[in-house]
Amino acid sequence: LNMSPRLVIYFVMLCLSFFVPVFTFTASAQSSGILVVDLERAYETSKFGQSMRDAFNLKNKSFNQENIKILNSLKNEEIQLTEDRANLSPSAFAKAAEAFDVKVQKIRKNRLEKMRVVEDSFKLLKQTFLREVDPLFDIFMRKFKASAILESNSVVRSVQAIDITDLLIERVDQAFTARESTQEVVP
Repeated sequence: LNMSPRLVIYFVMLCLSFFVPVFTFTASAQSSGILVVDLERAYETSKFGQSMRDAFNLKNKSFNQENIKILNSLKNEEIQLTEDRANLSPSAFAKAAEAFDVKVQKIRKNRLEKMRVVEDSFKLLKQTFLREVDPLFDIFMRKFKASAILESNSVVRSVQAIDITDLLIERVDQAFTARESTQEVVP
């Protein structure tokens, strides 16, 4: 194999470029001054984020059960109204049907309002998560001597070595596990 010295140097540099990033996480993160984090992944995959969503779902399970109960009740009432139609005068049936329609509209309006409140509460979960993990960013900035932490969705390209998402998830999970074990001990 006859290769020019320039091609050999290029080939060696190319080979080294595949191995150097593996060994330089701390050096790259510290020397770059910029860190990157995927907040969505941290929220979705951390134990703390999952616990928040699980607690929310458990709390709102009764809301969903209540919706099913109301729906079944309205279906039964509609069936009864349909059956009563044969025994009612047209004007009496029209009055009963209108009253039923008013009732359904009122229930729908109330349920939609409650659903909006539930959805707003769910949206606040992520904000709460971010507020709780915010102190970790100061720690990471000091540790890696960083001047900025950017959300990965706003970064066009970066080296994996400056991404602290896994580290954030690890620390959040450690803190969450420690807090959970403390709460189990204290009645």
